[in-house]
Amino acid sequence: MAPNTAANSGTSPENIYLCTLNQTIRFDIRYAHFLIMLQNKNDVAIKVLADTSKLLNRTLYVNPQHKFYCAYLTGLANMNLFVEKALQF
Repeated sequence: MAPNTAANSGTSPENIYLCTLNQTIRFDIRYAHFLIMLQNKNDVAIKVLADTSKLLNRTLYVNPQHKFYCAYLTGLANMNLFVEKALQF
């Protein structure tokens, strides 16, 4: 009896899209890091990271480090926005 490949996605071969998807996610995370640290554009970074998290949720082979950095940078951008709005208030 053949193994059920629908239940075990780890046995399915990667295609070209999945091979380059990891690089796309890494680029989005680095771009969001640039926006937060150097340009202080936290609202734009949150939008980029929201799209990145959607992409992470739809990916078969997810790198745990990318999930961590996406969540970390989202929290950092939200904290920076909160501090900025609190100082304005």
